[in-house]
Amino acid sequence: MNFPASQTNRELSTLSFDPELTPGARNAVNICLRIQPSEKVTVITDDATKEIAASLLRELETLGAPYRAWVLEELAPRPLTDLPRDQPGQHLRGAGPDQRTAVADADD
Repeated sequence: MNFPASQTNRELSTLSFDPELTPGARNAVNICLRIQPSEKVTVITDDATKEIAASLLRELETLGAPYRAWVLEELAPRPLTDLPRDQPGQHLRGAGPDQRTAVADADD
C-alpha cells in the first residue's frame, strides 16, 4: 500500500472519533508531552487505534504543531519485527531533538 504521509495525514485528520477521546488527547498533547507549537510531531498508529490517533491529530491541529502520521499496516505487513525502511521523503528514523513521537498501538 505505502500511502504517502500527506494522504495518511488527511485521512486521519478527517476521521471521526468518539468525543470522549478528546479530554485524553488534550491531556496527552498539552500536559503529558507538553508539545509546543514550534515542535514537529510524528504520530504512528495502527488500524486498531486510528480513532485515538485522529483525536491526537485534532489536538495537534488546535495547538498549531506540524505533524506527520503513519498507519503501520500501510507501510508493512504485520507482525512488524523492525521499523519499515524509510520511503523517499518520509523519515521514520532519527527524529531530531525538536520532534516528538506519539505512538498509539493496541499491541502493547
